[in-house]
Amino acid sequence: MEQKRAPTDYRRLIALLRRSLPALLLCAILGAELAAVCVRFWPQPPRQALALLLVDPRANRSAALTGQQISAAKQMVGTYAVLLCNDTLLENIKETWQMDATVADLRQRVTALPVEDTQLIQLSVRDEDPARALAVLQSIVESAPGALANFVGGGALQVVSPPRVEEEPARDGGVWPLLLGAGMGLLLCAVWLFVRTRAIRRFISERDVESNLALPVLGRLPPVRGLAFLRGVLVWRQDEAPASYREELESLCINVRFLLEEQSCKVVLVTGAAAREGKSSVAVNLAAALADAGLRVLVVEGNLRRPVLHKAMDIVPPAVLQDALLGAVPREECMYPAAGLGFWVLPARREPGPPTAVLGGPAMRELISTFEHQYDVILLDSPAAAPMADTAALSRLAGGVLLVLRQWGTTVAQAARARRSLDAVGAQWLGVVYNEFDAV
Repeated sequence: MEQKRAPTDYRRLIALLRRSLPALLLCAILGAELAAVCVRFWPQPPRQALALLLVDPRANRSAALTGQQISAAKQMVGTYAVLLCNDTLLENIKETWQMDATVADLRQRVTALPVEDTQLIQLSVRDEDPARALAVLQSIVESAPGALANFVGGGALQVVSPPRVEEEPARDGGVWPLLLGAGMGLLLCAVWLFVRTRAIRRFISERDVESNLALPVLGRLPPVRGLAFLRGVLVWRQDEAPASYREELESLCINVRFLLEEQSCKVVLVTGAAAREGKSSVAVNLAAALADAGLRVLVVEGNLRRPVLHKAMDIVPPAVLQDALLGAVPREECMYPAAGLGFWVLPARREPGPPTAVLGGPAMRELISTFEHQYDVILLDSPAAAPMADTAALSRLAGGVLLVLRQWGTTVAQAARARRSLDAVGAQWLGVVYNEFDAV
C-alpha cells in the first residue's frame, strides 16, 4: 500500500529559517569572500598580441589611391588574411623561434581576420606567455611582405597599428564572482540545515517528543536572550527572571506537584540526554519555584564527576555529600541554605574513584530515605543519562525522572539512548522539560 506523504509543516520551516538567519548570512558573506579570493588565483585565459595591417594595392607608394584601387584592395583583404596563416610562413616562424608547438597548433593560435568593408586585416596571436605571443606576431608582420610576394604579384602590406599585447584583464571578475560565491554560501548553508534537522535529527517541537519518546512535556522554559553561549548554571533570584520564564516555570512547578501527589513520590531525578542541556539550571529554578509554593525542598548534587551546585549557589562547603555518607560529619552540617531561594542544597566534591560505587551504595539509599521524612521534595541533580552509569544508580533512589532536552540541541538518538538506559533499570518517568524552547 502506498504511503501518504506527510504535509509540510511550514511553521517549523519558518522557525528554522528564523533561528538560522545569522548562519545563512554568515555563509553567504563567507562564500562571497571565498569567491573573491579564488578569482585572484583563477587561471587566466591566454594573452593576446594584436596588430592591424593595411592592404595597399599601389605599385608606386607616392601615387594617390584611386577608387578602383581601393575596391581591388577590399577584394584582396580576404586572400591576404588566408595567406598570412599559411603553413609555409608558420613553419618558418617555428624554426626561427625554435618553438615546441607543431604547425597545426601554431595555426590555432594565429588568427587573421579581415575587417569588413575595409582594407584592414586584424592579426592576433594567443599564448600563455605574452612575450612569446608578441615575438611571434612581430615575426609574422616582418615576414609577411616577403612571403606574400611569392604568392601575389602586386600589392603590399602596411602596418597601421604595430604589434602590442592586450592589457591584462582585471582579476576581480566584476560582480558575478560575488553573486556566485553568495549562492555557493547559501547552498552550503542549506546543506548544513538539512544535515542539522534531517540527517542529525534534533528535537524542535512537542510533537518530536511525543513521536520519539512517548513522554509528556511538562514544561517549556524559554531561552534567556544574551546568555545563549553561557552554558553555566543560570539561577534566577526573586523577581529577576523575565515574565515569560516565570510563567513557564510556574506551569512546570504545578505539573510536577500534581504528578508527585498522584504517584506519592518525593524524590525526583533531574537528568538530560547529553551534557550541557541545562539540567542543573532546571533543577535549582524548579526547586526555587517549589519552595515558593510552600514546600520544603532539598537539591542533592548527584554529579560527582563535575559538581556545579556549590558554585551556582556561592557556597564554600567545609563538608559535603561524601562526608555525610562516610559518617565523618553529621548530615545536617553538610546541607546549606540557598540564599534568597528558600530551599536547601547538599553539595558534593569531585569523586576521584568511580562515582557509581558512592551513589549506588546502601549509605546513599539510607541517606535519601532519611531525607524523605524531613523534606517534601528531593531533587537529585545528575549527569547525563546516556553515557554515564551514575544516573542509572541514582534512578533507583528516585520515584520519578525528569528528562531535560534543549531545543535545537538534543538529538533524537541521544534522547532515545538515555531513555533506553533508564528503562533498563526500571526508572519511572514523569516527563520532559524543554529547555531554551522557542514556540514552533
